[in-house]
Amino acid sequence: MSSSKAVALALAVAAVLLAGCDALGSQRGREFSRSAAAALRRGSLDSAIVLYDSAIAHWPRTRGRAVLFGNRAEVYALLGDLPDATRDLDSAVAIAPDYARAYARKADLHAQLHLPDSALADLDAAIRVAADSELAPLLVTRAGLRARRGRVTEAWADVDTVVARWPERDDGWLARADFFTQSGQPDSAVIVYDALIATRAAAEARPGGGGIHRRSRHYELRAAALAEQGRLALALASLDTATGLAPGQYSLYEARGRIYLELGRKPEAVADFRRALQLTGGADRRIAREVAAAEALRP
Repeated sequence: MSSSKAVALALAVAAVLLAGCDALGSQRGREFSRSAAAALRRGSLDSAIVLYDSAIAHWPRTRGRAVLFGNRAEVYALLGDLPDATRDLDSAVAIAPDYARAYARKADLHAQLHLPDSALADLDAAIRVAADSELAPLLVTRAGLRARRGRVTEAWADVDTVVARWPERDDGWLARADFFTQSGQPDSAVIVYDALIATRAAAEARPGGGGIHRRSRHYELRAAALAEQGRLALALASLDTATGLAPGQYSLYEARGRIYLELGRKPEAVADFRRALQLTGGADRRIAREVAAAEALRP
């Protein structure tokens, strides 16, 4: 994630989490918290830390103060200070033991610090206190960590729970397909993508269903699984469908160009790479190199 996107995400999280707690803080605490958010918006991370220090000092020991510790932890993380970020999250859950997001953020930091067992313990804590609406992404994240720790049966159980309880969500289905791909079963991954595509198509047919661009991504992933099996013609057909659904998505043309190359169809490959480059405004150097490499090939 780029630094600008990370700052935007931290600001969005801070605003949402503090919204319900604002009335509980002192006037000075609220002023400092708003100034901290403004500093973060400007990219003045050190100033944001100092202002959050003051906001915390002026805020009573309520959930709002826990949220402020969580907000300051986000800024520490942006600065690369993971130990201080972790300590702030410890302070947050000490004040609000049911603060699921703080546990989840701790899990992310512990994973970055290469402490997978601590990360799993944090996720277990988050899942115990999370609201139902927060559970699915936590279970998917825990499934990934469990799989990497060799706890495959438990990982599958988490993914199956998400698909069974929240079939309208993509993350459980995509995690299931990814598990099949990583275990050398791309044919099973394709079956999962087919089921997901059918589910989404049915949802789109309902009034207000939407989601066509999501389904194009599913076709793109399905094509990758088919290509993994060497079923290039089917992969190509999947990408043809995807480009029809989302003609402005550059990654679809790039993926299709690579398959055309594997099939020895240079003109189509060059055309797709050029289209991908055009959709990025001509600024993507990696795709520019793919155009040049394809053009240099002998017919």
